[in-house]
Amino acid sequence: MNSKLFIILAVGALVGIFLISNLNSGSGTVGIATETDSLGIDDQEMITLLRKIQRITLDGSVFSDPAFLSLKDFSREIVEEPQSRDNPFAPPKLEESGGSVIITE
Repeated sequence: MNSKLFIILAVGALVGIFLISNLNSGSGTVGIATETDSLGIDDQEMITLLRKIQRITLDGSVFSDPAFLSLKDFSREIVEEPQSRDNPFAPPKLEESGGSVIITE
């Protein structure tokens, strides 16, 4: 009895969700967006953005300002580090030398 009631409630909930989603869609017809519709808005936004970018001017006088010239460079030289093996996942090569085993790369 409980399983029948659960099934009926589940089906009713699904039908309700379906009806609510269709009623909220407005006219009930599905609109198809074409590429030309979306391109018009995107193109206009792109042109507006490009015009804003073209109006940007850069002032190079900042680099001759005494405050900029008084800055100190704290960068460090990058030292070359030795590289690892070509394939770090390959098993190491074993060499025998005078009764001892030496692992080489």
